[in-house]
Amino acid sequence: MHGKLEKPIVIIMCHNKKVIAEDEDCNKEYDLKPGVMLQEGHYGFVLVIEKNGKQFEKFFPTISNLVAINFEHNRLNIYEDGDRFKWEFDKYGNVLRLPFNQTIKLDNQKKEEIITIYLYNDLSCSIVEVGQKEYPIDIGVMFADGYRLIKLKYDNEEKTILTDECIEAIGLSPTGNFVHIYEKGRIGPSKYITKDGNILNSFDDDLQQIYSWKMNGLQKRR
Repeated sequence: MHGKLEKPIVIIMCHNKKVIAEDEDCNKEYDLKPGVMLQEGHYGFVLVIEKNGKQFEKFFPTISNLVAINFEHNRLNIYEDGDRFKWEFDKYGNVLRLPFNQTIKLDNQKKEEIITIYLYNDLSCSIVEVGQKEYPIDIGVMFADGYRLIKLKYDNEEKTILTDECIEAIGLSPTGNFVHIYEKGRIGPSKYITKDGNILNSFDDDLQQIYSWKMNGLQKRR
């Protein structure tokens, strides 16, 4: 599916100035601290970024309409309708995290800077590919600094992950239910990937537990 730009929200991120969102449809400005809920009908957004005294625009189509935007801890968070996860940018407009149904354009990315993970129903058979070398997931792989992009391939589908920090290691969880992604400076895995290509972040502890129960034929106690 392709996203669209229809009544997009314009988000201005300038140094030493407020981060605001402009709704051109009704000529309003919103302070994004603590944030704003949006009415239906806004698809896509435009980031206006100030760099070296000049302003640049980045256009991001979305599949669903936008429902909320906020800016906290120097992170810009943009939520689409129906998506558990969000768009996330740093204060300079760099992409930190994408919704499940979005992909990153890799046109300018060097092939050797991308890690590819081939997921199989039996996760222990999954493969990590870097450059022209392949490594078994059940043994695990350590990396030097520089890798932040992961391409997942599963069931004839592809998905791309951009991590917050450089990837230090990738391996299989002790239960065999997840592929663990370890990032520099983090304690424990920062992301958990299921055989279906679902990406769970480290703060989704309850979701990980529910998935584990499901895999073992159990149900969450009420």
